Amino acid sequence: MHDAGFGSAEIQSFAVGLPAAASPAVFTYGTPGWFDHVAAAAQSARALGMTLDLTLGSSWPSGGSYISDAQSLKQLTVTGQMVQGPSSLASAVPGPTEPLLYPVANALLQLPDTYDAAKMRLVSVLAARRATDQTPDDPPVTPTLADVPPPPATVYLDLDSVVDLTGTIANGRLQWQVPAGTWLVFALYEGPTRMAPFYGADPGGALVLDHFNADAIKTHLGAVAGTAAQRLGSDFGTTVRSLFVDSLELRTELYWTDDFLSQFAARRG
Repeated sequence: MHDAGFGSAEIQSFAVGLPAAASPAVFTYGTPGWFDHVAAAAQSARALGMTLDLTLGSSWPSGGSYISDAQSLKQLTVTGQMVQGPSSLASAVPGPTEPLLYPVANALLQLPDTYDAAKMRLVSVLAARRATDQTPDDPPVTPTLADVPPPPATVYLDLDSVVDLTGTIANGRLQWQVPAGTWLVFALYEGPTRMAPFYGADPGGALVLDHFNADAIKTHLGAVAGTAAQRLGSDFGTTVRSLFVDSLELRTELYWTDDFLSQFAARRG
């Protein structure tokens, strides 16, 4: 590269395009041996008067094997159930439903389905009356992939009718006197996506971090930038001039974090 006139290079260790049975030597990102290679590259670059840039993680989005479920990317999911009023509703709270993005990612990109319903926690249960006008804004869409189920039909709601049913739950069951009309009951669940960085070269078990969680960010910065500073010495911040993230690509049903509701209340009332 130097002989061709380049003054800088980027180091990113990932496994895009490699077979599933690729050599274990590929999956060493962040290990002492991997940092030895980065240090050797930095020494060579310094000798040639070049600089290096290092991605803040093996691939996208940022994450690693040191990220726990508690610090991993979160999502909010919604399960719907239609009920007709007037009537008395006494039924189990609808359980969590796997978001469509999981089978889509599996069909399109052969990414593993990491959804785990057992890790989802109920946040609240809401209900809203079905609006009289159900004229669709857009025509229905039919998936072209064989393994992807069709999306549910859009249902338009009367926003002024929304009620919070969370307080009616007893022993996992809803107790509600349903007013006249067609109503949709929504059970909202929060939990980890269990998603790994795309085609990462981590040693194994890497999870995408919760980008809204300051502790998760600090854990990741310590594991990557902190270790780089220790291992690269005077080359860190000079020859290795930057660590950067060039793509987020956070795959969730709805963006979420553990203190989303309290943060929303504090910022928006």
